[in-house]
Amino acid sequence: MPRRLIALAGVVVLAMILMARTTPAWSATTCPATPMASNIYLPSTNDCGEERLEEELGAREDEEEERALAAERAARATADATEEATEEAQEQAAAERITSPLPYAKTALKLRVRVLTRHGRSLLHPGETRISVATSVPAQVKLALRAHGGPVKLFMGESAKERKYVLRVPWTCRTRTRGYTFAVTVYREGDNQIGPGDTIVRRRAFTIDTHTMCGKNQTP
Repeated sequence: MPRRLIALAGVVVLAMILMARTTPAWSATTCPATPMASNIYLPSTNDCGEERLEEELGAREDEEEERALAAERAARATADATEEATEEAQEQAAAERITSPLPYAKTALKLRVRVLTRHGRSLLHPGETRISVATSVPAQVKLALRAHGGPVKLFMGESAKERKYVLRVPWTCRTRTRGYTFAVTVYREGDNQIGPGDTIVRRRAFTIDTHTMCGKNQTP
């Protein structure tokens, strides 16, 4: 009799051990796929459905968050590319403005003519009259000089803003008094077509009197 009790007790203990090993563990995130024995407690079907719904909702939220992050990154990359392209276009336009030639602005041609006298220190060189021609822009100068009763003499030269054209008319004691007339004509330099205002003509007159320097009866 005691042996039978001991054997029965051993069978009961072995059964309990097997039940403990074969009972499926329940997790909050897993629902059993097959029905269990009636003596094993498992969460109800409603509990399992709610947990699965929460899992699906969580997965959807994660996907939506990933999509939002991806869209934000794409929008940021597009904005950066647009800003970079705009900056490059502005830099290129500025460089073109610097390197490209400026529109040609035609400066008005202006002329100034002056008649100056310079006294000498000897009878051989009693002095001279200087005809000074100055222009506001580079120009060709043509000066026609004529002494009273004499031929016309032509002189050609150039004038610029920083450079004047000067014609010297020397005095002589052989001719005590003599009148001169001259005409100055200037042409704009570098123009293929001559338009209004590109040519200026000035006429002047002057007289040379060497009586004071040479004396009445002296000759060189």
